[in-house]
Amino acid sequence: MDLFEEIDKKAIAWIIKEQEDLSLKEESDLKKWLENKSHEKSYNENKKLLFDCKNLDEEFFDECLDNTNKSNIFQKSKYFVASIIALLFVCVFLLEHNKNKALFSKEFISKNEKMLNIALEDNSLIDLDIKSKLKVEYFKNKRVVNFHEGKALFSVAKDKNRPFIIKMKNAQIEVLGTKFEVVNLSDKVSVKVLSGVVKVSYISDSKKKKDLIQLRKAESFSLDNKGNILGFKKTDLTQIASWKNDFIYLENDSLKDATSFFQRYVNKKIEFDSYEVSQLKISGKFSTKHFNDFIDSIKLLYSLEVNEKEEVLKISKK
Repeated sequence: MDLFEEIDKKAIAWIIKEQEDLSLKEESDLKKWLENKSHEKSYNENKKLLFDCKNLDEEFFDECLDNTNKSNIFQKSKYFVASIIALLFVCVFLLEHNKNKALFSKEFISKNEKMLNIALEDNSLIDLDIKSKLKVEYFKNKRVVNFHEGKALFSVAKDKNRPFIIKMKNAQIEVLGTKFEVVNLSDKVSVKVLSGVVKVSYISDSKKKKDLIQLRKAESFSLDNKGNILGFKKTDLTQIASWKNDFIYLENDSLKDATSFFQRYVNKKIEFDSYEVSQLKISGKFSTKHFNDFIDSIKLLYSLEVNEKEEVLKISKK
C-alpha cells in the first residue's frame, strides 16, 4: 500500500469515528492530523463522497457491487475495487447509523399533577396520570415510547411507514393509528382499546418476543411480568382512562387491588390484618379525590374496622 492509499485509509477511519463522537483527545489529534495539506485534501474528498452516499438507495448499492464483479477496469486495480467496497460498506454503516438516530426525543414525568393533551410532532396525543413516566423517541422508520410506569392514554396518528411501539419491561404494544389506554403498575400491564387495533406481545427477561393477542375496540387485556394472562374481556368505553376525570371504576376487584389503585392518589399506606380481608370484593365508581368515601363504603359493606396511625391505615374485621 502506497502513501496516498494509507492517507485515504486513515481519513476514512477518522470520518467513521466522527459519527460516533470524538473524545477531546481525539478531536485534538484529528485537528493536528489535518494540518498536513495532503491529509486535509483526502479527508475532505472522502467525507464528501461518504456523505453523498447517505442519499443513495439499496438499488444503487446492488448495482455498484454487481459492476465491481463485471467491469474489466476494476480487474486492473485491486486497490480501486477494495476502496469501492470499503466505501460502500461505510455508506451502509452511515445509513444505518442515521436510520437509528432519534429525530425527536423527549421525556415526560408527571408527579402529583396529571399531564393532559401532550402533543407530539406527528399530532399524536398522550394523557398522563399522576406519578407516571415515559420517554418518546421518533426515528425514521418507527415511533417508540419507553413507558417506565404509570397510566397513559395514547391517541396515535396514523403513519403506515412508522409503527408506534410502546415498550415496557416485559411487554410491548404496537399500533399504526389508534386510541387506547395502558396501565403499567406493580409488575402488571393492562391495555384497553377505544378504537383501532392493538397488538400486545410479551418480552421475556432474555428479550425474546412472543406475540399474544390483537385487541380491537372495547376489548381489554392484562398480563403479569412473567407473561401469564390475567384477563381478557369486553370493556365499557366510558370507563377507559376514567382517571382523567378523577374517577376509578371497580368491577369485582379485591380490596387489596382497589386500595392499591387509590394509593397513587393518597399519601397513605394501607395494610390488611388478614389475607381473607384483603380478598373481599368490591364494585362501583369512586372519586380519586374522595378516598374517605371509599373507606366508608367498605366499612359499611363488610363491617370492617379502619384504624390510622402515622399515615398507615390498618383494615380489619370488627
